[in-house]
Amino acid sequence: MKRKKIRILFPFIGDTVGGSHISTLELINSLEQEGYSPLISVHREGDFCDLLRSKGIPFEMAPSVNCDSIYKSIASELYTVLYNLVKLSRFLVRNDIDIVHTNDVRMHILWSLPTRMGRRKFLWHQRSVNISKRLKIYSLLANKIITISEYCKKEILLKMGRRSDVVYNPIKSRENESVNLSIEKEFASMGFSNQSTIIGYIANFSRQKNPEFFVEIANRIHKNYDKKLVFLMIGDAKGATADAVRRKIQEHSLSEICILAGKKFPIEPWLSKFTILVCPALNEGFGRTLVEAMICNTPVIASDYGGHREIIKDGETGRLIEPGDLDGFCKAILNLLENPDEMAELVQKAQKSASERFSTDQHFKNMDKIYKDLTS
Repeated sequence: MKRKKIRILFPFIGDTVGGSHISTLELINSLEQEGYSPLISVHREGDFCDLLRSKGIPFEMAPSVNCDSIYKSIASELYTVLYNLVKLSRFLVRNDIDIVHTNDVRMHILWSLPTRMGRRKFLWHQRSVNISKRLKIYSLLANKIITISEYCKKEILLKMGRRSDVVYNPIKSRENESVNLSIEKEFASMGFSNQSTIIGYIANFSRQKNPEFFVEIANRIHKNYDKKLVFLMIGDAKGATADAVRRKIQEHSLSEICILAGKKFPIEPWLSKFTILVCPALNEGFGRTLVEAMICNTPVIASDYGGHREIIKDGETGRLIEPGDLDGFCKAILNLLENPDEMAELVQKAQKSASERFSTDQHFKNMDKIYKDLTS
């Protein structure tokens, strides 16, 4: 008798696209090739749905849920979870799901009860270090917890016990040349050429990602460096932090050289255009963009904090600078710009390290074992 394919549900809200979404798509590609039966579900229309459609990736609309009420007040959260319990349980039965693999806090909470009450296996993928006391309670329903870095595991250890394993995110090789060509026109329309020196930032505009500090770096270098540089900031520039970034750019009169370019996808072609990527984020569980830059042969200068330390070996595959050290970041950037041979050696070692340590093949091997252990 032919063995049933393991059916895995990856539920998402659907309105945004981040590292967890990209990692999941890369994992799903491997799962389909190896005989698994993955299913993506979304609770609302949005950027992730648009991305899935553009790639021809099938997905299913999950029951409509007020996801904004989750992880706010305890009362509204419990109401949402209990109100949707039956609907989500039926969804699991209808799609013959074996494992529910959640990737963000709201999905952890929403799908925990229906998954366990429906006697499905629950895999909790912890991608941040921000864990509340009540999230710890929900985590007790997980059959398995995995984290994206040793740093992340260490930070949640006392709150979730010793039930978690580290599985690094998968990063595929850089996009082919046809994708690179697709941004050439947009790149030129922004006034750039292949000779432009671009110091880049890629992240959403949140306090954790520290975009205001990047503007301070731009200001310091602009005042003390006589060659023309462009500071290009790519990411979802919404909210109070983004407004603060815009005010700081105006305050320093940097509007001509510090440019907010908005969201871009795919990101690899833009990374390939950067001369240097700067990642000043704090409390980062992993740092997917660092690895993507390394694979694209773009040198990385990042804060010496969190998951960054597991990706970069300072002075060999990138530079790690003390968080908040403005002089340190500026000196590291200028040193690379003025020493192209050193930069070339660094990116060569970085590309080799990233390709070996964060490959999609290695990620699949780790996840394959976890899925089979859960269903054996």
